[in-house]
Amino acid sequence: MTAPLVAPLAFPGAVGLTHLRVYDTPARDGIVGGSPHVHLASAEAYLVTAGAGEVVTLSSAGEQRFELHQGEMVWFEPGVIHRLVNHDGQLEILCVMQNSGLPEAGDALLTFP
Repeated sequence: MTAPLVAPLAFPGAVGLTHLRVYDTPARDGIVGGSPHVHLASAEAYLVTAGAGEVVTLSSAGEQRFELHQGEMVWFEPGVIHRLVNHDGQLEILCVMQNSGLPEAGDALLTFP
């Protein structure tokens, strides 16, 4: 007797969900958190599960800063340069991303120093 095949759980429409602990060390510019980057083919949303920080975005609307605290959510479209900043060293998020798997295996991901 063989075990039944069990498909992995996934959101519909190729949406990915990842739990992230945001970097708690300084980037090259001395700011604690990740480096600015952009996904050209995937929208992204952050749901804050712990800690405090901010996400900084750069788009045709200019630079914007969004404070992040537990329970808050922010999202942005493909082509928006963004960066997570970890204010208290405890920032954790659920990252919801369009085109599940593509951002790590084929989206044009550009990272800025």
